[in-house]
Amino acid sequence: MTLARQLAGGGRPLLGLMALALLIRLTLLAMVTGMPCSHDQCDYLDLASGVAAGLGLATHDGYLWPPGFIAFLAFCKALAGDNLFAPRLLQVLLSTATVPLIFILGRRFHGRPAGLAAAAVFAVYPNLVGFTHLLWPATFYIFWFLLGITLLLGLEAPSRRHVAAAGICLGLAALVRGQALYFAPLAAAWLVLSAAREDRRQRLGLAALLIAFTLVPILPWSVRNAATFHRFLILDSTTGRNLYIGTNVPPPANWDYGFNERRRVHGGRERCGEANIVDADRCEVRNAVAFMVSHPGLMLARVPLKWADLLNPSSFVIRHARLDKYPHIFSRPELSLLTVVAAGAWMAVAILGVLGLILLPPWTGRGLVITLLLYHLALHALTFGMTRFRLPMVPFLILAGAPLLVGTWRQMAAAGPTRRVVAAGVLAALLALWIARFPQVFDVFLPL
Repeated sequence: MTLARQLAGGGRPLLGLMALALLIRLTLLAMVTGMPCSHDQCDYLDLASGVAAGLGLATHDGYLWPPGFIAFLAFCKALAGDNLFAPRLLQVLLSTATVPLIFILGRRFHGRPAGLAAAAVFAVYPNLVGFTHLLWPATFYIFWFLLGITLLLGLEAPSRRHVAAAGICLGLAALVRGQALYFAPLAAAWLVLSAAREDRRQRLGLAALLIAFTLVPILPWSVRNAATFHRFLILDSTTGRNLYIGTNVPPPANWDYGFNERRRVHGGRERCGEANIVDADRCEVRNAVAFMVSHPGLMLARVPLKWADLLNPSSFVIRHARLDKYPHIFSRPELSLLTVVAAGAWMAVAILGVLGLILLPPWTGRGLVITLLLYHLALHALTFGMTRFRLPMVPFLILAGAPLLVGTWRQMAAAGPTRRVVAAGVLAALLALWIARFPQVFDVFLPL
C-alpha cells in the first residue's frame, strides 16, 4: 500500500481532524496578533534580517547557529517584511500538515483506529498548538523530521526512492536542529537490525543510502563554512556551548518559569577565547570531555536534575502566560485552567506512551521510537534540559500510547511480570522527576 493510499484511508475523519487542527491554530493566531518576540525568538529574527538583506548568516554571541529556521524566517521577511503574522501562519499550516503524517505512522504501527486517535491527540495537544505562534524552530523541525520518519516507516518495505527522500528530509531537519544529523546513523542501524536476517544485506545498502542522502542538503552548508572559517564545520558551532552549560560546576541552566533564568550564563570554568569560532567550539568540547572524565560522580548526580528540567510538567506556553507575554493577561483562574490542561496533557501523553512502549506486544517501529527517546535523554544528560527541548519526543509518545485510547488495554494486561516491573519502575521515576518540579508548576493553586 502506497503512502497516498494510506493517507486516503483516513477518509473524512482525518479531514475533520485536519480541519479541527487548523481551526484551533488559526483561532490562537488571531488572539496573539501583534505579540512581539522575546528571548531567542528575537535573536532568530535578527539573524534572519541579515540573511534577507543579503548579508549572509552572521554569528550570534560568537556561535554559528543552524541555518534552516533562520532561512525560513528570512523567506518570510522577504515576503511580508517584519510582520510576524507570515511565519506564524506558515507554522500553523506546517503543524496542520503534520496531522496526516501522524495518522500514517499510527496506522502503520497499530492500525487505523489508533492512527486516527494519534492524529486527534496531535491536533489538540496544547503545547504543540502553542508553539505554532512562537518563533522557535520546534514546529518547523517536527514537520521535516516526521516527514522523514514517515517516508522511512510508512511502508512495509521501503523502496530506495523512499529511503533517499527520507534522508533528504532528515538532512533538512538537521539544518534546523543538528540532533537529526546524529540520529540518522541510529535510524540506519535500526533499518538493518529490524529486518529478517536474510534481508539484512539488502538493508545495508538502504542504510548507506539513508546516511548519504541525509548529507545531501547539509554538505553545501559545510562547504560554505569551510570557505568562511577555513576549518571543517559540518553544521553549527553550538555543541561546545551546550556542553559548557551541561558540564560545569554550577548547576545547568533552565529557562522555564520559576527558575533563575541566568544562573548558568556566568560562572564556572572560563570559556575558550579562540578568535575562530570553530576552534573555540572544539576547545569547549575538549574541556567538556575533560570535565566529564575528572568529575564522573558529579555528572551522574546531575542527570536526574537535567531530566527533571526536560520532562518538567510545565511548558513555554505556561511560562509565557505566567510572565504576561501574551496580549491577553491571564487571571489566576485562567492560569490554573491552563496549567491543568497543558501540564495534564503532557503527563497523560507521557504515561500512555510509556505503557504502550513497554506493555503492549511488540509493534512495527517500536525499536526506532525507543531508540529516539533514549537518544534525546542521552543528549540532555550531557547538556541540559528545558521543556521546549522535549517537543520532538511528544509525537512519538503520542504514537506509542494511541492504541490505549481505542481499547487495547486487554493486550497490555497480558504483559509478563518482567515488563510490568519495568513499566512500574519507569513510571515511578517519571513521577519522582515531576514531583521535583511541582512547586514551580502548580504554585498557582496555592493561596496568595
